[in-house]
Amino acid sequence: MSHFARLTKAVIIACLLSLLAAGCASTPEDDAAKTAAELYADAQRTIRNANWEQAIKSLRRVQARYPFDPYATQAHFDMLFVHHEQGDVESLVEEADRFIKENPRHPKVDYAYYMRGLAWFPKEPFVANGWFDIDQAEADSSGAEKSFQYFRRLVEAFPNSQYAPDARGRMVWLQNVMARHELGVAKWYMRREAHVAAVARVRDLLATYPDSDSKAEALEVMVLGYRKLGLDDLAADAERVLQLNYPGYQFSLVFKPRNERWIDWVRDFFD
Repeated sequence: MSHFARLTKAVIIACLLSLLAAGCASTPEDDAAKTAAELYADAQRTIRNANWEQAIKSLRRVQARYPFDPYATQAHFDMLFVHHEQGDVESLVEEADRFIKENPRHPKVDYAYYMRGLAWFPKEPFVANGWFDIDQAEADSSGAEKSFQYFRRLVEAFPNSQYAPDARGRMVWLQNVMARHELGVAKWYMRREAHVAAVARVRDLLATYPDSDSKAEALEVMVLGYRKLGLDDLAADAERVLQLNYPGYQFSLVFKPRNERWIDWVRDFFD
């Protein structure tokens, strides 16, 4: 067989396979005849293949064709999972809000509450960066705060939910991370000799996150800030609280003026 004949045969086979695939593909007419279970099974296949865009279309099809079928309800839950896998926070929260509004008494509505918190849960913790002197006042902690508030709504509304233990554990972690963020802001202010702002920041930290693992250092910053401001009585009061809660606590924080920090010297060199 010549090269041309082999090529022609290959093209013909490819065309036949293409036509076969087109004939086997799902059409609107095919979907119109499918039950809710069959449409849902189609959606599950796309999810298993991680074809998220097609999964959303398939799940929407279930909801549109059979809005009152239990499979439509399950499609809502699957949509939350798909949006989470996509990293589409806004769509996930919107979908969860819609389900909660339409099904406030559904026995599994707590899952929608849980997924809202998970949507905003930080993928990477933001922590104070003392080495590079990042302006922590500019760092965005809003996602962690939203996650915390959503998880809190879950545990308050459904304290016995199967998702409540995990939500509580995440809330503890979030509280510590957000408190460390606030402490980082206060330290940044101390290095800038903005002592009033530093004291205000740790005072809010202690009021908002009283059980965080940043409590001792926050009290130390408060003591040092008050001393810099010449408010010795308030400094003594803060130190008494510190020693009462952490007997034998040793002060360790040192805030170098701006021109004594190596990163500032580097910045000044290039300015």
